[in-house]
Amino acid sequence: MKPLLSKMISPFQAAYVPGRNIQDNVIIGHELVHTMKRKRKKDKWGVMGLKLDTVTKEAPSISHLLFPDDCLIFDKTSHSEATNLLSLIKDFSIASGQNASSILGIRIPLSGCDRIICQHSNNGLFTVKSAYKIISGQNVYMNNPQRSNPIYRSLWKLPILPKVQIFAWKCHENILPAKTVLARFSNGHDTSCNMCNSGISESPKHIILHCEFSKSVWSLAPYADIIEQDSTSNINLHDWVIKWLSDDGLIKKARSVFSIAWSIWKDRCSSVFQGKNLNHQSTARLALMLISDTDSYLNNCISHDSVKPASVDDKTIDHVHFGCKLKAENVRNAEEVESLALFEEVKWAKTKGLVKVCFVSDAKIVIDSFNSSNNQLHWYNRTVLDDGKTISSCFSLARFEFLHRSHIILADKAAKCSRRSITSGEWMGYIPAFLKSSM
Repeated sequence: MKPLLSKMISPFQAAYVPGRNIQDNVIIGHELVHTMKRKRKKDKWGVMGLKLDTVTKEAPSISHLLFPDDCLIFDKTSHSEATNLLSLIKDFSIASGQNASSILGIRIPLSGCDRIICQHSNNGLFTVKSAYKIISGQNVYMNNPQRSNPIYRSLWKLPILPKVQIFAWKCHENILPAKTVLARFSNGHDTSCNMCNSGISESPKHIILHCEFSKSVWSLAPYADIIEQDSTSNINLHDWVIKWLSDDGLIKKARSVFSIAWSIWKDRCSSVFQGKNLNHQSTARLALMLISDTDSYLNNCISHDSVKPASVDDKTIDHVHFGCKLKAENVRNAEEVESLALFEEVKWAKTKGLVKVCFVSDAKIVIDSFNSSNNQLHWYNRTVLDDGKTISSCFSLARFEFLHRSHIILADKAAKCSRRSITSGEWMGYIPAFLKSSM
């Protein structure tokens, strides 16, 4: 067998064959990496490198290139070369049975220039704050637990004023700036409560639940019996917020409770900073007015946000197409979902040969970013939208409009169906079964 090895094994295999040396590949690898480092900005060509490890997680860490299961791949930095490389890795994964999902999940941008990205920050730039979060073990932006925590979702969906939502969030995070909280940063700070003048330290829990002034306000407000039970218990403010947001029987009442609590906090601040005389009856009356005014305010906001996009002149419309496409993927948060969904819409319209298209989404921040009026998206999602802009340039007419979810019920139902049943597919010219009940 030994005499035949040199003929059976590829000439590019540099090991286990007499006359060949595995260190040759190591030298070539170092030379290519050195070339990549010396590349100048004015050079039109580019080289990318990819290191594959076929060992398991339990194996010893690899510190150099003398392991037979290491693989270094070098290629040109072009979209076609990268696509071909991913195709080869996919074929190898299927043939060998090895998991290459992390590599195959890499999205290849269609536009933009290569640049160094700090993946632990929103804008992709390195900051001291992002370094501190990494060192302290805090979760980074794209894996922020607040984005998947049901308590946060319930709070931000609650039909209350934004300032009341922020107040409830501060209560949940135990960062409401009461005197005991501020005293941690200032020596000799007076911590006694101004509302009840009982000499008791003013903690966030005391202000909302235990102060005699607060109790008097709650006694004139809805759900006084439930609040009285909370004030006699040892519940902290963090768990108190969770209680109102996690219980199906209480979440409908949470809107009123948080609005009243905010009114107590507002009058407390007026007393401390402006010397306002407190009156529990006046506070309760204003809190109830706030609850009733909230409905009209939010309804006005919804009516303004729900305005349908300006319709395209009928003369510009050649054909009307009916279709539905679902694509189930694992994503990290809602912002990424909406960005990828808009990108898929643009790609789908191009494959169907459409030339005049109006794209609609209920994600206002994504639409604003696509129209270049908002740059608050995560750097990864901005690259997705940049690719969408590149593709949309092929349309003779392309508009991107925001529309409230209440006006795109079918699209919302289709998205929920795909998410719950992990459904992917395409339906053209007829209505999918899961949408017929809503037609």
